[in-house]
Amino acid sequence: MLNLSKKAIKARIELIKVAKRVYGAHIGGGFSIIDFLVTYYSHISKIKGIDKLEYYKGKTNLEIPTLIFSKGHCYLAQLAALDVVFKGRYYCHNYLKKETSFFGHPKRMEGNLHFPISAGALGQGVTFGNGISLGDKLKQNNKKTISILGDGELNEGSCSEALLFAAQHKLNHCFIIDNNNQISLGKTSDIFNLGNLE
Repeated sequence: MLNLSKKAIKARIELIKVAKRVYGAHIGGGFSIIDFLVTYYSHISKIKGIDKLEYYKGKTNLEIPTLIFSKGHCYLAQLAALDVVFKGRYYCHNYLKKETSFFGHPKRMEGNLHFPISAGALGQGVTFGNGISLGDKLKQNNKKTISILGDGELNEGSCSEALLFAAQHKLNHCFIIDNNNQISLGKTSDIFNLGNLE
């Protein structure tokens, strides 16, 4: 069985192979979040009764957080991590193929635990995450929501509002910020410096 660092290397290689096939991808942003994704999915794969999560149907499993991939432009990293952890080539193989749902940014898929929302525009995912988390709070099930966003995405006002909303309403919503100092046109610190995010 591969350890986490070997799985992460394998996922990066998958990402590069697919990027070559489709003539491009957000490789830097994908690489900087892939270690988290591999670790997260490896942990999820060990939950009792879960063999693989390609199409998880049935009752909501409260042990499995709702993962929102708000950093949707690096979606290929999520697909590569899923394939490596669950030992397949399903997602990467179908990425940008005709008649597939795997293209560009995450698309909501009914019955698929990995894609609970469609994400694309920066700042969109975290607001969806708040809605899901607030719904879970009202249902009193204490289910956790995890939103992954990039540091460049924090330039969006909706992200600041989402962070404040989550704190105000004491939501069980964890924000993972991929603080890689990269944004589409250069370094985050040069374009819109966020200061010390820690």
